[in-house]
Amino acid sequence: MTAEEWRRGTMGVVDVWEVERDADLAELSNVFQDGTRAPSFRAFILSSTGDTLGLQVVGADLPSGEAKVLFVAGRGAFELVRVERWPPTSGEKKPRVLLKLKTSIAK
Repeated sequence: MTAEEWRRGTMGVVDVWEVERDADLAELSNVFQDGTRAPSFRAFILSSTGDTLGLQVVGADLPSGEAKVLFVAGRGAFELVRVERWPPTSGEKKPRVLLKLKTSIAK
């Protein structure tokens, strides 16, 4: 991935899948990329620093909160380290959900 592709993807909406901690991520990445399994939810990438990623969930689907590993399209597997729920913005009904992720080591 080039630096330009990285910058364009930073503020774009990405697909995110919740997976079990013991899942075979190498095998699942093919399923995610070919569209066989629908994403769990979608999110904006708000920040990316070293081994962390900050996301804001968008759309009607919210993370279950049960998965501790998230696979982010184009970025790979991450461990969910923090979930923040903020009040809705003016005119919105659902809360804003922010996620902090840390790089996970694939099996």
